[in-house]
Amino acid sequence: MPTPSNLAGRLSRFCLAALENGSAIAAKTHVVTYLGGQTALVSWQCDEPPDLSNLSIEDVRTYLFCLEHSHYSLVTQDGSIVQMTFKIHRGDIIGHRLCYLPCPVSFDPLELLEDNLQDVVTRNLHSQNFEVLRQRGVVRFDYDPAAEAEHHPSCHFTLNFDEVRIPVGRSFDAAVFLSFVDSHFIAGREGLTRFGLNVGRDDTSAVLAENDRVLPHVWWDAA
Repeated sequence: MPTPSNLAGRLSRFCLAALENGSAIAAKTHVVTYLGGQTALVSWQCDEPPDLSNLSIEDVRTYLFCLEHSHYSLVTQDGSIVQMTFKIHRGDIIGHRLCYLPCPVSFDPLELLEDNLQDVVTRNLHSQNFEVLRQRGVVRFDYDPAAEAEHHPSCHFTLNFDEVRIPVGRSFDAAVFLSFVDSHFIAGREGLTRFGLNVGRDDTSAVLAENDRVLPHVWWDAA
């Protein structure tokens, strides 16, 4: 299992390499914040550890807030945001928040030569040009065994609505998440992982509860 500093280093190298080869238009270094009790949070560098729990995935203002405050691991070529946060305790990953926030508009990359991404997105949102608006939902994979409850699996896939939590059979590692984003959301373009970039694979745990096995859920066999 990874140490916090090792995982932060791998995420940082991946994000910065994606920026250098043009797969991303913005990227952040990842750092370790110790929370006490031998528990550490690995996330993108910012003034304070991000608390995004009160932001709704249904609200386009969540995307704008994350963009304005640089709450991202990286930003893809089309302006979509990728967020990767892990919680580690004594060498075990005990939580993660892996999120893909699609850009709510399409835009000409040449616009970024004149303005920053936030101005480009805001201008297109206010343009009343419905051809540039994109109805694409946020995809988020959460793993938080401490928050497990009825209708709140320890590992789940949130799609379109905050209350939609589809059970997921095992926790993710960064490599699986990035590959998932790459193959499903960046198909046909220069993706994040097809340049031989690698954040490494970590062991993950099977976490599907017995009562969730009879419900629709996401499952795959670990490599």
